Amino acid sequence: MSTLRKYRPEILVFFAVLIPRILYSVVVYYHSGSHGFISFSDAEIFLRQANNLLQHGVMSRYLEFTQLPDPLRTPVYIWFLAALLWLKVPIFGMVTVQNILAALSGVLVYRIGKIHLNASRVGLIAALLFGVEPMSIYWSNLLMSDNLFAFLMIVTIYLFLERKWYLGAAALGIATLTRPVALYYLPVFLLFTILLLRPRIDFLSLVKKLFFILVIFTAVIFPWMLHNKVVFNRWELSTAGWLNFYQFSMQKFAATKGIILPLPSPPATYLPGPHEERQYNYSIGFEGADFYKRHSWGLFSRYPLEYLAFHLTSGITSMNNHDYYYLLNYVAKPELPQVNLDKWRFAVALGQGAWWAIYLFSLIGLFWGGHAYVKQFLAILFLFNNLLIGYNGVISAGGRYNLAFVPFVLLLGVSGFVKSFKKIVHTCI
Repeated sequence: MSTLRKYRPEILVFFAVLIPRILYSVVVYYHSGSHGFISFSDAEIFLRQANNLLQHGVMSRYLEFTQLPDPLRTPVYIWFLAALLWLKVPIFGMVTVQNILAALSGVLVYRIGKIHLNASRVGLIAALLFGVEPMSIYWSNLLMSDNLFAFLMIVTIYLFLERKWYLGAAALGIATLTRPVALYYLPVFLLFTILLLRPRIDFLSLVKKLFFILVIFTAVIFPWMLHNKVVFNRWELSTAGWLNFYQFSMQKFAATKGIILPLPSPPATYLPGPHEERQYNYSIGFEGADFYKRHSWGLFSRYPLEYLAFHLTSGITSMNNHDYYYLLNYVAKPELPQVNLDKWRFAVALGQGAWWAIYLFSLIGLFWGGHAYVKQFLAILFLFNNLLIGYNGVISAGGRYNLAFVPFVLLLGVSGFVKSFKKIVHTCI
């Protein structure tokens, strides 16, 4: 009983985050069956790859060419699904596991507010808001790597704040093997470590700690890089970065200049098969990635300052893409054609507008109330992520790229609101 009383807020947060997600999953299952959880194109491919891994021992995306490995994906989320398939967990059970991970994320957000901002009320309110945030609920119920990635990133942030540097480095490595974009967050974590430790330990001790963080992180991701070296003859994690960058950011920028960028075409010596299949397989391979690098650099070298301006403004715009219009137009309307949902546009606009208020209070919370290093660390991660993804975060369904960082924006926003409210009340009294 004493343990339950001690962790009562954590238990409250866990179920407050979990129950809305479970209710949504029940509605989806009742309306669409298991297909509703793999309705996003990538979700079906992830599940197929997990099946192929179990049945054929190869992480292949193909129904027929089950021995053809996939250079686009890193392995952790597919291993996650394969483990659940091996345990005979149905698709509904898989999204339930993801919803449990989201609930645990809410608990960690609460504890960060309680321990590292010294504001348990702020942590509680932020976690409860995260529990009902529509984008987070929607993506938690699709078999997409973003869900596991968000959980692993929140775990990593929590571990670094707890100064469990080596466990944090391992968690960041696992997150990188879930979505390779986490590789680029490593400098932010190292900088945070330096800022926290430099006043407390001597220079040599700091260098040793940073060295071991790098060693542990590298040890986690190296086996997959070695795998790609053996299979594809490339010391790289994935082709996803260059593919997405070229197909979204570069294509959009080129269109503003009236330029149509070419697509890679396989040589005659490439694998046999139907033309469209050969074209696609080549485009997602490392040869395709080389093509995207060359043409991206060619366009960038012609318009360096204009592209940088485009990329940065796209990144800033992406901060307020929360997929609410996507949920209305591409999820609710197709599933409920008999219902007039146009009146919900006001609610969607209100939701989008509410985020501007959250950002305003986040700025207030960032510079008011102490705990500057923690707040700046969380804010920099969010800002860095958006500036990194650029136009990819602006596209429809691009809000999922912020899934790991939305809880911390809420945390900063609630902190700023509480500080402002207390100041107003104190002034009035």
